[in-house]
Amino acid sequence: MSRGTVLVVEDETGLRDVLCVLLRSRKYEAIPTGSVSEALGKLEAADVILTDLKLGDGDGLGVLKAVREKGGGVPVIVLTAFGTVESAVEAVREGAYDY
Repeated sequence: MSRGTVLVVEDETGLRDVLCVLLRSRKYEAIPTGSVSEALGKLEAADVILTDLKLGDGDGLGVLKAVREKGGGVPVIVLTAFGTVESAVEAVREGAYDY
């Protein structure tokens, strides 16, 4: 039995695969996506969204804004190796659950 569905938005294949394996080992269903455009088509399937900040076709803030525009209360967690105070403030201001 799944504990919930996590949409994983990460353009680096290796990291995306590791995150999905980790989530599945904890009994979550993981939906791997590699781009903002791919993620936008799968938002409704997610209980939680885990997104990288920098993506090849946009950024995680775009995913976050799309969730908010659809009126979704789905928690969005933004991950990044390139964090700044400004991007953290913007993510939280946009409604990120965590950064």
